[in-house]
Amino acid sequence: MKIRYIATGIIEHVQNQIGRAQINAGVAVLVDDGSIEAPSPYGMETYRLPRASDPLPPPPENHWSLELVKGNTEEPVLALILRRGTAKVIYTGDPKYLNAKKVWDGGWRWANSFGFEVPSELAKEYARRWKDNAHLRGPYNPRAAQDESNKAAVVQLNAARQKDRSRRRVLVSDAEVEAELKEFNRKFAETIGA
Repeated sequence: MKIRYIATGIIEHVQNQIGRAQINAGVAVLVDDGSIEAPSPYGMETYRLPRASDPLPPPPENHWSLELVKGNTEEPVLALILRRGTAKVIYTGDPKYLNAKKVWDGGWRWANSFGFEVPSELAKEYARRWKDNAHLRGPYNPRAAQDESNKAAVVQLNAARQKDRSRRRVLVSDAEVEAELKEFNRKFAETIGA
């Protein structure tokens, strides 16, 4: 806190408790409380930057809804929507991935776009509507592909995935891994001239 001593006129930064005590005793006056004046649509207003001692605002509440949104082809698509503060997150995928986890050595994450588990009642309702209304599934879903161009794109994508899988070489034994590593080290040594 910035105060000015009345007797000497000296301006000094002091701890808030000391400054408050000196102001209350009448020894000093407050010079700067950290507020600024800035224009607003209603004239000049006084603002103050938040401090570490200020109470934190409450976290925004989650507002869930099941709605129809426009998909890529302007057709309605069933969507599970989370509104949290000003953020809006939409999930239009298969319900079996709604509360699934992606797990790897040392960690995991939720497979949905929300980043946490969806309440079970809401997940069941989304799954029920997904099952009952196949025409409301997104066009990116291969099961819901209605037009030939989308079906052709799905077939092409599956063929590309299969081709990519066939190119991968699976090492099954430690000896093969060591041989591969030795070959890599030999090639690396040749490239750097060792």
